[in-house]
Amino acid sequence: MPPDDYAQSDIKVEKKKKKPSPFFLAAFWDLNVPMGSTTDFVKKVDPAGFGIEGRYHGLVKAGPGNLGVGILVSWDWMAQKSESSLVEGNVTLTGTQVRELSVTPLMGKVIYTFDQHKRFHPYVGFGLGPARVWRRLDIGIYRYLDESWHFAMAPELGLEIPLRNVVGLVAARVNYLVQTKDDPQQLYLNFSVGLGFH
Repeated sequence: MPPDDYAQSDIKVEKKKKKPSPFFLAAFWDLNVPMGSTTDFVKKVDPAGFGIEGRYHGLVKAGPGNLGVGILVSWDWMAQKSESSLVEGNVTLTGTQVRELSVTPLMGKVIYTFDQHKRFHPYVGFGLGPARVWRRLDIGIYRYLDESWHFAMAPELGLEIPLRNVVGLVAARVNYLVQTKDDPQQLYLNFSVGLGFH
């Protein structure tokens, strides 16, 4: 028989903290800012963007952080309405113009995360992949539509904020779409906020 002063309550059991999964799925809301030649078509900043990203951390430990990979699919939309003229050959059309630009990139990403601080993790990333561009111009009774595919690249700076069961995300991303034979290059900036779920 154990002594009376040896009670079960005296035994301390330490539970190991479960490490978060190296994979998470994130959803982003994007604010789109047209830049460069994109402003020739649409100039208005538009908060109509959405993205989904799968991200895997810890592929390779390197220095003060680790290297990871990800896949990003996003839909960014910019539009504006104005009163102006459009010249096509010998014809000038004047009236209310509605311009819409939709970009859908599909990118593989390489991400380096500085994970030494417990409360937040800065990171840098770089994405490459194809992107679909869809443009629409309405003026009067006329409508012009154009669709094209481009090679896209996107450097990115961001911050991961680990919370209890999720990861808060803040990022800035520059999207550059290379000019094709028939369609101009596209350049715009995303300011993104999101949540990642392990």
